[in-house]
This record gives sequence, structure tokens and C-alpha cells, in this order.
Amino acid sequence: MSEKDKKKGTSGEFGDKTVAINDMSAAKQRRLLQCWLMENLKQVMPHSRASFKNYRNALGDSRKVRNNLISIPGCEGLFELTNRQITSMIPSFTLSRNSKGSSSDFHFDTHIKGIKGLDGILQTRVGRGSNVGFKSFSYEMKGASPATAESLIEAKLVLSFASLSDLYRHRDGNPSFADLLGQPTEFVKGSTCVVGKSEKEKTRNSKYYNISVTLGYHSTSKSIDSKIKSQMAKAFRTFELGLRQHSVSFKQDGSLEVEIEYHSYIDQLLVEADVLSLGLSSVQKTALEAKVRSNCQKKEKLTKIKSRSNPSANCGPNSTPTPTSTEESGEEEDIKDDMEETADAIMADKANAYSR
Repeated sequence: MSEKDKKKGTSGEFGDKTVAINDMSAAKQRRLLQCWLMENLKQVMPHSRASFKNYRNALGDSRKVRNNLISIPGCEGLFELTNRQITSMIPSFTLSRNSKGSSSDFHFDTHIKGIKGLDGILQTRVGRGSNVGFKSFSYEMKGASPATAESLIEAKLVLSFASLSDLYRHRDGNPSFADLLGQPTEFVKGSTCVVGKSEKEKTRNSKYYNISVTLGYHSTSKSIDSKIKSQMAKAFRTFELGLRQHSVSFKQDGSLEVEIEYHSYIDQLLVEADVLSLGLSSVQKTALEAKVRSNCQKKEKLTKIKSRSNPSANCGPNSTPTPTSTEESGEEEDIKDDMEETADAIMADKANAYSR
């Protein structure tokens, strides 16, 4: 082969050996990694059981493999229901409040209970009742591809209350519906350098909780046997809800309607996985955490310098402000420049992980 042919053969999309993979486009990275996997598949497969915990060979009809991966096992009978059985199915809706180590459902009373409830009916002609009612729950998948269809969801919950007191009333072991309107942050505000798993556990907010909705079906009809009912119990979806905004509208009789909008995703293992762990190697992730921790420490140092140069917080013996030294102001500028450079590097590493 001539020198010209050799040069031509090594040039092109993957021929330039000096280009780092992080500098390539996401599509080029995927093609490069797939080409490597196809070329070395025979060498990888013999080591699958020893090296990869979740490695499995998927052989046979590809359609059956896809069905087994995305469907709920053991629910084949639901596709053979008669019209009579389908009409007896009742939609199931469960609204839950989940905190660390515990979970409790929001309770909707089916009737007015106790003497107080009866007194409330007879005291006034306005309202003629109390408590909370479920009006609707809807969701819309906003994902533009199959990969994001179940992780980019907008949901809306609408509840009606007979009075404002019913919204904030404690419910004997069940959570108050006011918990739907303001969820605390997962980490304590003001926490610094929250990078590793151990650091996250130390700064986790003990009052943190999240809201979830479980949708499914059940039936009390005798036309559906226990086997089909057990399959119905398996066929459900759980949506994790992140509060976006809410609105409250009052009516003339004192009742109110609460409309809550959420960012949501379907609860599954892949969604809960750490994207940075999936997209970066252990060495790359360790380097990224070091950059984040470095910026946290620089931010703390910058705060101390600002407190020293603040006239109201740094006064002399005669209550006169101590002048700020030029050395401190210069050091402050240097730290800001370093933080900006490190922040750009962090964003580049994260973009690389998400694109992969």
C-alpha cells in the first residue's frame, strides 16, 4: 500500500488518533463505542459471568425479548377479558406521602363520621358537609423519544375541599392534604460540599418527603376470578411527583378547589440510577467530584474574605470600619476566576456524561 493510500485509510471520522473522546460529538462517541464493542464482542462474552453482574445473552425472537423487557410478567390474562369483565373493572387511585423508612396514604372519607360531622351539617345551611373530594388526576408524556417518554411527564391533580379548615386538618395518622402544597428540600439549606454518598447522608433533611401516585384497576365482580384479580393487582404504575406550582380558587359558599401541577416520572430502576455513574468511568467521576468539592471550598473561602471586608461586620475599637486591603481584593478576584474556570470544566464533564 502506498503512503498516499495509508494516509487516506487512517484519515476520516475515527482516523485522527489525537482527538480525545470528550471532544467528539455525542453521535460520534456512540458510533465509536459501538464499533469497538462489535469488534471485541467475542473477547468480551467469555468473561461475562466473571466480570459483569448484569450481563445476559438475549437469544431468540427479538420481539419476544422486547416484550419480556418492557411488559409486566404474569399479566397475560388481562388481554383476554370479555366485555362484561372489562366493564366491571374499577380505576384505582392511591396518593401517598413517602419519607425515609415510612410511607402513608392520603385518606379520602367515604362518609361523614362522628358527632362533629353531624353537628357541622345542622349548624348552618351553607355547605351542608365537610371534608375533601378527589376530582381528577391527569398526566401527559412530554418526552420526544422512547428513552425519555417515561421520565418527562407533566401531571395535574385537582381536589375539592368543603372549607379551608379541611385542607389543613390533621387526619388521625394519615397525612394532612396541606403537605401537597409545599414539599421540603431533600438536603438542608446551606449545606456545603455535598458531593459523595456519605456527605449526602449527613446533610439529608430529616423532614424531607416526596409524593407519589399509584394508578391501576381492581374489581369486586364475581365474573372475574381470583387469578385475574391477582393479575390486576400487579398491573399498576407509580408516578413520582415533583411540585411545580399550585392554584387555589374559592367559591361563594366557602368551599375551594386546589389544582396542583407536577413534574413527574414513572418509578423504575433506570430512572433512579445516577446518570453520572452510567456515563462516566470511576476515574472520571472521582475527578468530577474533586472539582465540585474544590469549588465548594473556594466558595467558603470567598465568603470569609467578604465578611472580613464588610464594614458593618469588621469594625475597629472605636466602631470605625477597618479599611479593606488591596491584597484581599486581589485574592478575591483570583478566587472568582478560578471558580469560573472550574465551573466550566464541571459543566463540560456533566455534558459529556449526559450525552453518552
